Amino acid sequence: MDDTRLHIGIVSVLFDAKPEGVCTGRLLRALLEAGFKVTLFTSDKAKLGFSHDNLIIKVISSKPREPRSLFKLIARLSGQIPNNFYIWGRRVAKQGIDSSSDTGSDSNIDTADMPDVIYGRAWPHASLVAAYQLAIRHTRPLILHFSDPFPPPNESLAKPKFMQDLQQMLDYASALTITNAETIEYQSRYLSLDSDKAHVLPHVAPPAKQYLDSVSENRQFHYIGSAGHKRPMDLLLAGFKLHLQQHAEDQLIFVGTEAALIEPLIKSLGISAQVEIMPFSNQLDKFIAQSSGLIAVDTNVADPIYTPTKIVEYLNTNKKVLAITPDGSPVQKLLRECSQTSVVVADYHAEAVATGFSNLASLAPQASDYDSRFALMQPFSASSVASRFADICAGLNLKK
Repeated sequence: MDDTRLHIGIVSVLFDAKPEGVCTGRLLRALLEAGFKVTLFTSDKAKLGFSHDNLIIKVISSKPREPRSLFKLIARLSGQIPNNFYIWGRRVAKQGIDSSSDTGSDSNIDTADMPDVIYGRAWPHASLVAAYQLAIRHTRPLILHFSDPFPPPNESLAKPKFMQDLQQMLDYASALTITNAETIEYQSRYLSLDSDKAHVLPHVAPPAKQYLDSVSENRQFHYIGSAGHKRPMDLLLAGFKLHLQQHAEDQLIFVGTEAALIEPLIKSLGISAQVEIMPFSNQLDKFIAQSSGLIAVDTNVADPIYTPTKIVEYLNTNKKVLAITPDGSPVQKLLRECSQTSVVVADYHAEAVATGFSNLASLAPQASDYDSRFALMQPFSASSVASRFADICAGLNLKK
């Protein structure tokens, strides 16, 4: 059997929206380009509009979601797994079972068109549950994807029953995909993982893009995307303030970052004239083209395991990169392979961040340095990730 002709059912509350939805969207496109047929079971929280000859999209209503306490009780009494999209998940599980039932979608999927493999993409956790239920109903192989581990580093342990539910789904699954080897090792501390079942499936990077040399006269550094409460923006801003003592004309520009989270910090540090907050934009090229360096900030945790999509996107441009990331993190390991075009700060102190800005400004990469970096990013390309997914499917010994 040619595994690239497999029909994959991707189950995800989100698609092309929010970080996990964007990652799912990129993977789905990669699989389509590689020749897979895909049915996407998603919700009304997805960003819709994408189409492809080999793609079927089933939009299933996520409402109602309240009262969650009642839905949790119903799930437990019915021997099911509670989650925050309980009704949506039950409707997904009914796909192909009874076309006259209330699925909350415009149309059901015919049993004959049920995918060969069901792939649950989390976040949120509900996507895993819905995929698990659908796979059981149709006796299909199940692959699960953990975009983040359970529990995330430096967060309180999940309730035992929640972890038991995860273990139940994982035991049934034929495979588990995680974005890097470090997270697999971390996850194995909390869940029983069969070493043959866990696979690294990297983020799909957007195609490499080389911008013409249009850097502004005064250096502009860009932080693109949300900041959140866990990333130390106070550290980044304090470090930049120290950097300004030697480079007073430099600018730090936030794009699509919540102003309420960082504006008070900017004002308290007295650097409002050199720091600008721009609204969210779907047209980032104009900012990246002008940038003297793209900035990423990781959470400082004891178990640094994340490979943020931001880094994957940054490294596929011909722009310098500054990453504040814990020592030993996947980001540090990756950027050390392209030190001619990037700087890593693993010391979470303002003085170290200031030095990082100065070191980044002093880098003078050649075109060949970026060519080497693009080659380093090849495992994150759409074709490479799709090939890796095909290998995982081939290992399931499916028979059509």
